[in-house]
Amino acid sequence: MEAVGIGDLHLPDAQGLGGLAKYIENPERMICNEVRKVLAYARERQIRHVFQYGDVCDGARMSYDAMCELDDLVREHQDLMFWIILGNHDMLGTVPESGHSLQVMQRMTRDLKNVRIMVNPVTKKIDGASVRFLPYPHTPDKRGALNVFHNEVYGSKSDSGRVNKDEELSRSKLIAVGGHLHTAHQVRNTYF
Repeated sequence: MEAVGIGDLHLPDAQGLGGLAKYIENPERMICNEVRKVLAYARERQIRHVFQYGDVCDGARMSYDAMCELDDLVREHQDLMFWIILGNHDMLGTVPESGHSLQVMQRMTRDLKNVRIMVNPVTKKIDGASVRFLPYPHTPDKRGALNVFHNEVYGSKSDSGRVNKDEELSRSKLIAVGGHLHTAHQVRNTYF
């Protein structure tokens, strides 16, 4: 199984805030155009799966323009399968049932077979490989699977350089790829 991973888009929220919004006009278009470059890379290499590591939006309610851009993006690429998990910024509360930024997208994409939005942990077989999708706040928890998550692990570094010392996040032998931390680095078998 091969996949490309995309993390932490931070598209503008309903108030137009988030990510690049204070720096450029139409940040949702610019961000989605950058994602299109990754998708072109995937297509060139015949990679069919796209893992989105959470924080699609910078808040629990996505702006109308961001929803339209994201909807266009997945509809333009129906030959690719999008596997999307929730990040901490996507959540209205501490549980997905309180609301999240992808609720409207879930409704918009019901007719699409190429989008899966995971709001709770789930394991899927993809091209024969076991993939465990773990939306925020879950952490890698399955041996023998690729854990796709949005959180930290013991020893990971925040964007400020702070090293996580939470012993509860110390499952060191699990293979994982994750979002949440915006600085690319590796901690044992976990890749950010």
